[in-house]
Amino acid sequence: MSDRPGEGSDRTTRWGDRVWALAARRRHGSDGTVAVGVAGSVMRAVADASGVDPHDLTDPVLYDHVDVDALERLVERPAGPGDATGGVSVRFRYDAYLVAVHPDGLVEVYEPLDRSAS
Repeated sequence: MSDRPGEGSDRTTRWGDRVWALAARRRHGSDGTVAVGVAGSVMRAVADASGVDPHDLTDPVLYDHVDVDALERLVERPAGPGDATGGVSVRFRYDAYLVAVHPDGLVEVYEPLDRSAS
């Protein structure tokens, strides 16, 4: 499932000294027909935000920006006693985007509001 917010969306987040606008959203775990891991869902969400096919995203390589194995362990960690959600949310930069991966399966891709500052 993917969701590209409409133009003029006011969904923003602050990270570092910048404000970011939501560009795309996707859930990891399945694309409706096959199981998709966290890395695949991140790349699909970035492709949604970029308006390209995920296979066209070859540079930069996701593995150069984040330890994908560690990312999957963090967000897919089972819930422990007193821990309702299990994993943690993780944010990282990928190219000009800010990517947020949440333990509930949500992957969000943000772009800087000031695109010249990317």
